[in-house]
Amino acid sequence: YKSGVDKLLAEECGEVIEKIPSIIDRLNAGDREAISHALTSCRRVIDSFADAIFPPTSPAMGDDGEEILLTSEHKRNRILQYVKQRCESSSRKIKIRQSLTNLYGRVSSGVHADVTLNEAKSLFFETYLLVGEIISL
Repeated sequence: YKSGVDKLLAEECGEVIEKIPSIIDRLNAGDREAISHALTSCRRVIDSFADAIFPPTSPAMGDDGEEILLTSEHKRNRILQYVKQRCESSSRKIKIRQSLTNLYGRVSSGVHADVTLNEAKSLFFETYLLVGEIISL
């Protein structure tokens, strides 16, 4: 699975795969500052991933007729629009939306709060698995 995801990421979003070694190095350092930097890099992985798979564009219309902002600062919206276009399972879309929202919030707050090394490692793996699942759609 990892080699398949790595290949897709390298082909579709090279910036994402390039950030992974530095995240691992920082997590291996294990001190608070390194953990904070690793979580910042996890957030940047998600941001770079959004830019690669769904570049900023003009708003789209949602199913309910409301406008969905897809500009450069609306990265999660763009990832979710990508998922919406490629995934037929509504339960999987919901799961991905919830995972993305929770994960992004946690890696963002982890930059300012104390996060244990074990939690930081878990957040890194969750980031990798989530972008892997999405790029594999």
